[in-house]
Amino acid sequence: MRQRARQDADRADHRGTIYNVTVGQTFSPFEDPDIWPDTVDYKGPNSMIFARFPLVRYKLPLGESWALNGGLSQARTSVSDFNGEPVSAVDHAPDFAFNLRGDSDLGHAQLGTVFRDLGAKSPTFGSHSVFGWGINVSAALNIQLPWHTEQYNDDVLGGQFTYGEGIGHYGNDTDFFPTDAAFGNNGELEALPYYGAFGGYTHYWLPSWRSTGTFGWVKVDGLNTQGPDAYHQTQCASGNLVWQLRERLSVGVEVLYGNNQKESGASGHVFRNQVGVAYSLF
Repeated sequence: MRQRARQDADRADHRGTIYNVTVGQTFSPFEDPDIWPDTVDYKGPNSMIFARFPLVRYKLPLGESWALNGGLSQARTSVSDFNGEPVSAVDHAPDFAFNLRGDSDLGHAQLGTVFRDLGAKSPTFGSHSVFGWGINVSAALNIQLPWHTEQYNDDVLGGQFTYGEGIGHYGNDTDFFPTDAAFGNNGELEALPYYGAFGGYTHYWLPSWRSTGTFGWVKVDGLNTQGPDAYHQTQCASGNLVWQLRERLSVGVEVLYGNNQKESGASGHVFRNQVGVAYSLF
C-alpha cells in the first residue's frame, strides 16, 4: 500500500525531464525511491532516506543495466539550539548528490552519496560552517518461489544502510528534529554523525494477498549542548496483511512497534494497530 501511494506521489511531483535532465520538485539522487517497503502506515520506516526537494539532476546511462545520476538540490540546514540559545541556519551552497545504480530481472542495487555545506549563526559564536557528507547503500532482490504460478508477483527482500555526518535532514524520522549540526562547548559547529539501517521482506500468500515485515534503526550522536531531549536513537518494526481487492484498490491491517531514546537516556516504547484503505487513481 505504501509502495502504491509512493508511486502516485512520484507522478504528482512537479518536475519535467528532457534529454535525461530533470528539473523540479522530486527525489534526490541520494534517495532510493524503489527500496521503500509495502507498509500500511504511509510514513514508512524511521530509517528510510526521504529526500524530495527542488533540484536539477542528470542521468547518464552506462550500458543497458547501469546508470549514473547526479544533481544539485535546495539546501536546508537543520541546526540545534546551543544550551537553549536560539541558533539560525545559514545555507551557502546547494547540496550535491549522485548515485550509481544497476537494474536487472533479479532486482536492483544503488550506491548514493551526498556532500553538504552546513552553516549556522549563533548570537554567542557568530557564523560558522562545517562540511557534511553521507553514503547510502541499498539493494532489493526479487524472489520467485517454486510454488508460485505466473499469477503471483515475486517476493521482495530489501535492505539499506546509511552513514554520514550532517545528513539528518535526509532521514525520514530525523528530518523532524534539528539533527544536522550543533555548536559544541568550544564554539565550533559540528556535523552530527548519523547511522541508519533497514530491512524488509514482502511475501505473497496468494495472488491477491501479501504481507510485509520491516525493521528500521536510526542513531544520531548528538552533543550535550543540545539539551536532554535531543534526538538520539529510535527503532521501528511493523508487520501487515494486505488484500488487493481490485487492481487499484487494497485494504490492509498492520501492527507497529516503536522505541525512542533521547540524548539524556530516557526512553519509551509504543505498540499501535492500524487499518488502511488505498485507492490508486493512475
